[in-house]
Amino acid sequence: MKNVRLLATVALLSLSAAASAVASTSLVKPADLALPVPVKIVQPSRVPAEFNGVTVNVQFTLDRNGNVLNLKPVGYMPQDLAVRLLPAVSKWEFTPRFDAKGRPVQTNVVMPIQVSNAGV
Repeated sequence: MKNVRLLATVALLSLSAAASAVASTSLVKPADLALPVPVKIVQPSRVPAEFNGVTVNVQFTLDRNGNVLNLKPVGYMPQDLAVRLLPAVSKWEFTPRFDAKGRPVQTNVVMPIQVSNAGV
């Protein structure tokens, strides 16, 4: 089975989108928001061995329920990898992000993913 692991735990967040999703009556600082954590990772299938060790970045919207929406690659991603990786990542689930009052908020996430054990 092909393994894809997080290069870093949800590494970079687009905080401007998170701030706009929070009620305009309160100011939210980045430290007030909990980072989303993956709770379900779906492995891609039949990833060619040539992509073993490759790191790619993906961007998506994380909805209030922790579901991935609007997934797309950031920068160049070979088509052979994209057709296998993106459908799998679109099925990942995360703990939602919460505002300072403990309410789930929609946010944009940019995350690096490193391919490992491809072609095994």
